This record gives sequence, C-alpha cells and structure tokens, in this order.
Amino acid sequence: MDEDDPGEKESELSDDVSDLDGEDSDGYRPGGYHPIAIGDELRNGRYVVIEKLGWGHFSTVWLVEDTSNHKFCALKVQKSAPHYTDAALDEIELLRHAGKMRKKNNGACRLVQLLDNFEEKGPHGRHICMVFELLGANLLSVIRKSEYRGLSISTVRNLTLQLCQGLDFLHGECGIIHTDLKPENILLKTPGKKIRAQLDARKKNHADPEKKKRELQNRIAQSSNADERKKLKKKLKRQKQKANKKKKGTLSEEHRFEWPTNDCIILTLQNLPAKRCSL
Repeated sequence: MDEDDPGEKESELSDDVSDLDGEDSDGYRPGGYHPIAIGDELRNGRYVVIEKLGWGHFSTVWLVEDTSNHKFCALKVQKSAPHYTDAALDEIELLRHAGKMRKKNNGACRLVQLLDNFEEKGPHGRHICMVFELLGANLLSVIRKSEYRGLSISTVRNLTLQLCQGLDFLHGECGIIHTDLKPENILLKTPGKKIRAQLDARKKNHADPEKKKRELQNRIAQSSNADERKKLKKKLKRQKQKANKKKKGTLSEEHRFEWPTNDCIILTLQNLPAKRCSL
C-alpha cells in the first residue's frame, strides 16, 4: 500500500512507488516511525519483513510474508503519536464496515482489502499495524512514468468506469464518503515486475526448506551477537516445527500466485477522517 503523501520512496526492489527521497531520519523518534529492518518478525513471528515498499507522512509500508499461509502482503506501520493512531483506527473502522458489505456489490472488488490489524510496541511508542492485500503502483506513479504525457483514451475510460464502480459501492452500499480521492490513493491491482521476481524467488526458497535451514545455521554460526543468535535459533526451531507438520500433512499447500492479465484499479481509504453519510 502506498501512502497518501506524494513523498514515497522507491526501494531497490520495487518500481511500484515514486522515486522521491526517503523519509527523514528525524521521523524516527517518540511519536514517529517504528524502526523496522529486513528480516524482522512481527506479531509473534507471523509476518516476516522482506522489503520496503514505500513511506508517507503517516507511516511506512513493507512487503511481508504471512508465514501462516505463505502469502505475501503489504504491511502498513503507522506513526505512534495519538493523532496518527486515531487516523489508523478510523481507517480500520471504515474498511471493516466495507468488508462486511463486499458480497452485496460488484464494485466491492475495487476497494482494497484489510486482512489483519494489530499493535506493535517499539522504542517510539505503540504503533497501529494494518495488513493489506499486495497491490501494485499508484496512479501517480503511472502518470509520472508517462512523463505526464497522459494515458490513452481507452485506458482513461476503463479507469474511470472502475473508479465509479468503487465509489458507487462506498457511497451506495457502505454509506462512506471518500474525502481524499487523488492519484496516490488509486492503486493498480498487479504488483510490478521486480516485486513479482522477488516473490518468485521466495517461492523457490520455500520449495527447498533444507536450503533455508542451512542458511539459518550459517547465520547462527557467523553471528557474534548473543541476542541475534538466540533469535535465529528460535526461528530455526519454528522452521523445523513447520517442516514436521508439513510432513504429517497438517499444513495446507503453499499459496500459488495468479497474476491477472488485465490490470484494474483499487481504491484505498488512507488516513481519511471518518466520514459516514446518512442513507
């Protein structure tokens, strides 16, 4: 998920976000961003951080793997100051309400899905975390890549139709007014090529659990930090337990990604004030 601030950072992995500078290091302070590194595990090890996707004034956004089903998601980690927390809770409330209405309208597929949410305690406070389906570039990135020459008439018509479907669902079925409609809050459904390559590499890694086991053992042997070794050993233990469960047939089959041939757009409700209209 990309943030509503146009200052998203383009990571080395993804061509899905803008190429402006990254967030200011001054933001990493009490009330600000939560420090996250590649390989970190959140929610008791369920979500493993793979790569940074972007950032905005309210939060940072990360590509993560959900180890409970081996699906890839976008993790949004909000700043910890009270007004950022309130904005995140409003967003969760709106998305949960919309989620209950999804089966009643075809336009529901035009709204991003909230998969999970939780709190993460860190050195800068408590941060609201939201897990979303993994999506692609925002519309602003597409416009920039065209060097502001515009899109074809047929593409604009298609995007406009899908946008209207999403707004009709939000207003007509959910009673929600989208108060911040702009290119940064409209995403393409399909992640970019570099993201797909990274996901393919992760899937191959899952296909060879012994390779992953050897890599962890090597990292343990090479680490000179006692706390890091302890953390890696716990990770290795969990991996062995999962492997044993898989042998017994208690784990579901690994998720296989299906990439749509025709892209579409998805609306987000990022950092909106709660706006419910009377129907």
